[in-house]
Amino acid sequence: MSDYSTETVKQSGVIEDLLEVLWAPAAVFNRTRERKAGMYLLVLALVGLVIVVSTGSLARPYLEANADLQMALAAKAGKPIPEAAVNMTRNITVYAYYASPLLFIPIGALLSALFIKWAGKTMSAPLRYGQALTIAAITSSPRLFGFIATAVQGAILDTSNVKSMGDSSLGPARFVDPLTMSSPLYTFLVTIDVFSVWQYVLIAIAVSVVARVERTTGAIVALITWALGSALTLIPGLLAS
Repeated sequence: MSDYSTETVKQSGVIEDLLEVLWAPAAVFNRTRERKAGMYLLVLALVGLVIVVSTGSLARPYLEANADLQMALAAKAGKPIPEAAVNMTRNITVYAYYASPLLFIPIGALLSALFIKWAGKTMSAPLRYGQALTIAAITSSPRLFGFIATAVQGAILDTSNVKSMGDSSLGPARFVDPLTMSSPLYTFLVTIDVFSVWQYVLIAIAVSVVARVERTTGAIVALITWALGSALTLIPGLLAS
């Protein structure tokens, strides 16, 4: 790999880093390896909030379909939702979507940082937690495109027959029936899409650059991080089944 320690590190702003990481990730992680994650998380959460609030009406068919799916699954399990609570359930789903950037971007980064740090230690790619958190924050940038992709599909596609949020996924969840598939497996498939793959590719590059290790080592760290995150996503569904 390149000897980044001998390269001149330019100064850059938070927004510049979050944009440039999409096409020049190695350069971004080289110059941010000692930076704090706070401003990156704040900007990502606020931009995500602006996106979901401004495009919420386009995403609403998918959100309401997802609420209907959860109610159908509850009824199938013998725990039907009262008719009077149907609209409230749909509204709660919509409001949770609006709040998701403020909640899941920071929380997701905090958890991912733990996984990155632990995986890095097991692969002799030592990282401080602060470095892992900055990696987790900056590599969340592609996730914003997930919100945009849902809105674009809501604008140009027929949403009259959507079954869940999975129908807006750019991944395998789009091609399966959530009513007939096991909930844990469906939840797992929902977590796999173009943007999550993009994120973990960036994590692999980031670990390689920040920890000064080979790309293959960074890729293994990213794979372990993905496996741990997927397991955490699956646990609630497995316990409930």
